Amino acid sequence: MIKYSSEAYTKPIWQGDTVEMEMFWPIKKDGEEVKVKLAYPVDEVISLCNSRLEREFVNGRDYTVEDGCIVIPENSEITVTPWEEIILDKPQEGAQLNIEASIAGKYLFFSESSAISDKQYTVKYKHSGKWQGVIPCRPDGKLSKIVEKIKRGDDFTFAFFGDSITVGANSSGTDWINVPPYAPIWPKTVCNELERRYGGKISYINHAVGGKTSDWGVEEFKTLHEGENADLFVVAFGMNDFTNPKFEENIRTIMSYIWEKNPECEIILISTMLPNMYAKGFFNGQDKQEEILEKIAKEYSSVVLAPVTSVHKELLKNKFYFDMTGNCVNHPNDFLVAIYAQTVLAVLD
Repeated sequence: MIKYSSEAYTKPIWQGDTVEMEMFWPIKKDGEEVKVKLAYPVDEVISLCNSRLEREFVNGRDYTVEDGCIVIPENSEITVTPWEEIILDKPQEGAQLNIEASIAGKYLFFSESSAISDKQYTVKYKHSGKWQGVIPCRPDGKLSKIVEKIKRGDDFTFAFFGDSITVGANSSGTDWINVPPYAPIWPKTVCNELERRYGGKISYINHAVGGKTSDWGVEEFKTLHEGENADLFVVAFGMNDFTNPKFEENIRTIMSYIWEKNPECEIILISTMLPNMYAKGFFNGQDKQEEILEKIAKEYSSVVLAPVTSVHKELLKNKFYFDMTGNCVNHPNDFLVAIYAQTVLAVLD
């Protein structure tokens, strides 16, 4: 039976031969066999549970492994979602938002509750595959001040600034979802794991706000961070910026504001996960932002890029978008929240 732990949750997806807590959503299309591809071809399933990690399913009865995929048979006790319940013929009754699908005349199932994660499953498995994408790391000489503090177990202040993903959507441990396994939001996960690994006490600041862009970040930074100071600052805008022509300028301005408060502060720039291409109008330029952030980061020894976009792109080569979403549109589920944490930790560790 899979058990949540910070150590398992933050084990990098790109390392080793065992994936600890990968999630998937079994979806059935037009009478097709339900065959789930994971990040790697599966050699052996160690455990497969519901997303709340409360129930384990039986290999050979509820699922089998065939050609590196998890196959869900007709008589399985794993609940399979018909495609027609995700891509809808009419607006969703009682939804917080009605999201038009990119398929003409259709609508996309949407929820900010546990309604989506409760249809998903968590698997621990062994594989013999090799990660083919970008491996997040800290370039030599980068973030030297904060890395030394972390190694010594010093106390320091860690600040986060961004949009709803940095607020915590859609982690199971948020106040508005609050279901097992109660996984913390990714900024908290990063802080908790650094304290677990190295000791020291991390003071935590998070002024992220849902739905905001980097324009708002520039406008509100000085007000929100008045009287505060940080040793390490994470800037994580992008999902709502789309093709904002001021994106680069805004990020540079926010960095200048950080350094006005503390010239010694070091900075991590986060490139966003990608939105769902089935959500009409939401996928619009986010895949180009990482190149801008990388260019900025290369100019400073005190700035590094955490390339979440690249990691998400690599996962999307094998996994269905719906395996990693918390709201079907632009928020991560616990698995992709863990990817955020793993990527940030990789540029610090």
